[in-house]
Amino acid sequence: MNKTKRNLRDLLEYLAIAGSAFLVSCDDLINRDYSVDPVGVYESNETSEDDESEVESQVEVQPRQRYGRFRYPEEKETILYHSRRVGADEKLMLSIRESENGRAGRQFGVMPDSRYNRDRGYTNENGEFIEYPDDGELSKQAANAAWSIRRNRERYNALSEREKAEYEDFIDFMRRRYAPEKADNDPNNLNENWKRNVRARYRAHSEDE
Repeated sequence: MNKTKRNLRDLLEYLAIAGSAFLVSCDDLINRDYSVDPVGVYESNETSEDDESEVESQVEVQPRQRYGRFRYPEEKETILYHSRRVGADEKLMLSIRESENGRAGRQFGVMPDSRYNRDRGYTNENGEFIEYPDDGELSKQAANAAWSIRRNRERYNALSEREKAEYEDFIDFMRRRYAPEKADNDPNNLNENWKRNVRARYRAHSEDE
């Protein structure tokens, strides 16, 4: 019995010591100053101006691609070159190319005649004669289409206001000469859709300009 009492007394003393330690720990937590972050525990998400400038320098800004929706991207450079060289509307050039959707040698739907067959090249901005490259007649088709657009634009601009009123716009004027309906070389009358298709693509390229 005395041994049991002694063990019980030792247990109560142990519990009293442990309880005191627990109370001290709680008191320390309650009274601790949390206005200062412990070193190594908290890492700020804020970045300094120097850090921001370093991040910006590492980010490469991709330039917006001009006429990014053009369906023949591998031909774009050639078409734009001849558009600018001749002075033709480049958006209309791209739109006609897509609407014609022609195979090699007919990319712009330009049908060969004696003048076309004699055409071997063009004179560049330096006055040098340049023969068309071996590119499936893309350059030759583009150059002839560009001249057709330029000359028809000059004709359209020379019309009186009354004469212009006969057409919806220049694309309508161009269509009647470039892709007339019920043409002999268009037995399925695909030219009926030419104006609508060209206008749709022209609007798309105007947004990407």
